[in-house]
Amino acid sequence: MDLTLLNYFYTVAREGSFMAAAEKLGYAQSNLSMRIKQLEEIAGTELLIRGRNGVTLTERGQVLYSYADKLLALSEEAESAVKGEGYSTGRITIATMESAAVTFLPRLLAMFHKKCPDTSVKVITGTSDAGIRAVLANDTDMAVAVGVNSHESLFSLPLKKEELVLVTDRSDQENDLKKLLARPLLVFPSGCAYRRVLERMLADYGITAVHTMEFTSLGAILASVSAGLGVSLLPASAINSFTAGNSLRMIPLPEEYKTADIYLIFRRQSAGNRTLKNFIEMITAEE
Repeated sequence: MDLTLLNYFYTVAREGSFMAAAEKLGYAQSNLSMRIKQLEEIAGTELLIRGRNGVTLTERGQVLYSYADKLLALSEEAESAVKGEGYSTGRITIATMESAAVTFLPRLLAMFHKKCPDTSVKVITGTSDAGIRAVLANDTDMAVAVGVNSHESLFSLPLKKEELVLVTDRSDQENDLKKLLARPLLVFPSGCAYRRVLERMLADYGITAVHTMEFTSLGAILASVSAGLGVSLLPASAINSFTAGNSLRMIPLPEEYKTADIYLIFRRQSAGNRTLKNFIEMITAEE
């Protein structure tokens, strides 16, 4: 597929209109519309829905947009590599745990935006394992995850150490961990590092989970704990970041479970990416 056509399509989709895309590309709007129609003929399907308020992607258009993002970035990277230069993507994608997204990551992103105001940032939340898989698949530039990754193609940069606690509702006065762990457990999907710590505690204490409730939202977990639905294991910083913290009670954990090391994970082969390098240098300077 022609990279020039892909770039036209990607720019129209990203800018949200033919007019804005034409201005950015320095290309006549009528010619741009004709080239997009040409791409749709090649693809054999409609990619963009034209409307009074701009354009939106069709379902097939969303698929192509995802591939265009990767292909155009790789094309730019290849050109710079051949020239023996570092390359700058002008955008950066970070996969992160939601707990990091609501605590320390916003401060880092604000610092990065101040340093590189023209670089666009995309943040995707999910489990640690999902983030690492995304980096390996080249779907994201980096991931914020718990624990050092042993994959030989990845590098782990230490970010911080987090305190983990068991959380229950404010009115609950129970302190016995075994009794608390016997209650319904509110967790993120499999692949969550905090869920693994909780499961390790259950195994060590010889407890079989009575009922496990799975959520994809940190806010939903904390609201449900506050309502007395069950208990959860999370970073203390994430609990404190929510107003629900006033109606929650944090219970300290034994030494072997109480901390989690957070790392920035990225591909070793991304060493020439100046955008990523700028982000890493900023973090390193903070230490």
